[in-house]
Amino acid sequence: MKKQAMNFRNLALVLLVVGLWVHASEVARYFLLVMGETRSFFYSREVATMNLPIFAIWGAWVTVLVLVQVYFFLLHFRVYGVSFRSVLTIANLCWAFLFVLFWVACANMGLARWSFLPVVLPLAWFEVFVAASICGWVVARRPVFLGAET
Repeated sequence: MKKQAMNFRNLALVLLVVGLWVHASEVARYFLLVMGETRSFFYSREVATMNLPIFAIWGAWVTVLVLVQVYFFLLHFRVYGVSFRSVLTIANLCWAFLFVLFWVACANMGLARWSFLPVVLPLAWFEVFVAASICGWVVARRPVFLGAET
């Protein structure tokens, strides 16, 4: 595969749109589901508080999450093109590597209830599937790689 130049304007658009979705989804899932579960699990109101330092670290973590997801999405779309099948494939792979691994590790270390995983993992899958769909939709209309056929 020959090296192709990147359209950084379109890349910035993909990062912005996917980033807005993932940040909104993470915040909603945290406040509607995870915060209450975490506080009840640790029997404390002092756990999972949202103050400026925690919010900043969380924002940085979600930004890294977006960068990793978009990187994987773009690599996959560059090789396999944008289709429902490729969106579904890369969404499942990213979900397994980023979220299933995280939540299983948390439960295995005793930092979350195993019974919480069937609730939180489908929501995480929906987040990643929508992010991959958004990325595919934008890339199909505004290619990130110049001269690329997606």
